[in-house]
Amino acid sequence: MIYGFMTFEGFLWIKRIELSLNFERYQDILILANNEVRKMKKNFIWMHDRASSHRSNSTKDFISKKKVKLLNWPARSPNLNIIENVWGLLSNKIYENQQYRRLDDL
Repeated sequence: MIYGFMTFEGFLWIKRIELSLNFERYQDILILANNEVRKMKKNFIWMHDRASSHRSNSTKDFISKKKVKLLNWPARSPNLNIIENVWGLLSNKIYENQQYRRLDDL
């Protein structure tokens, strides 16, 4: 799995996650993102969807303790997350000249 973090200014990083994204790995990503944003000395609002790792009680507690600001994301709302478009563009570019058989080749 590939996980990305971006701001209005562009990408801060794209991270490869070897296993599926559970709440512990998601919280590690939140810590990395918070550290990057602090280096930029900017405030931000974290935007995530309704994935189980995002909705877990552990993640909710973590977000509350770390005082991470969240965008209010209503149930059954259309996915307006801009990064979904970025993933589509990235995928088209990566696969335009060849197909990959192994993740390490990619």
